[in-house]
Amino acid sequence: MQIATTPTDAMPARLDSLVRELVTCYERLVSLSSSRLDAIRSSNAKALALCVREENATVQRVAELERERADVVGHLARTMGSSAEGATRITWIARRLKGPEGERIGTMCETLRTLANTLTAANEIARQAAEHLEAHMTGLLQAVAAHLNHAKTYSRTGGVDAGARVVSSLDIPA
Repeated sequence: MQIATTPTDAMPARLDSLVRELVTCYERLVSLSSSRLDAIRSSNAKALALCVREENATVQRVAELERERADVVGHLARTMGSSAEGATRITWIARRLKGPEGERIGTMCETLRTLANTLTAANEIARQAAEHLEAHMTGLLQAVAAHLNHAKTYSRTGGVDAGARVVSSLDIPA
């Protein structure tokens, strides 16, 4: 979107649309975080890969929206007399808009903030689940390596690693 060609009176409507779409994206990310956690819990690699792809696409869309939001907020902040311009909060603009549009934008900002906090908490839970799964898998691999280590020796790191298989033979001519 070219800010220079957008009339100033259309900017609040554009901001409303951007915040609405950001709310939709964050709702999708919260839903995907739940699916990702389920995939981790069930060790479903295909479902996890699908979640990660969908999350990536949604995050890319959020980045596009955020760039445009920053432009719109900066433009509105300048026209409304904010000294912070690009760092102006949407809620500051919403409080200064007349009519239901300002209220709607302010309400959506609160919803967006709640969704962002929910997403942060869900991602922390998923991070911990992934770390526990990784520790469990590492333990399983070490147990298998110890079982396969026929020489029962330790590696330089102090653990039992499978290492190279030693095959010995003796050729006795007849």
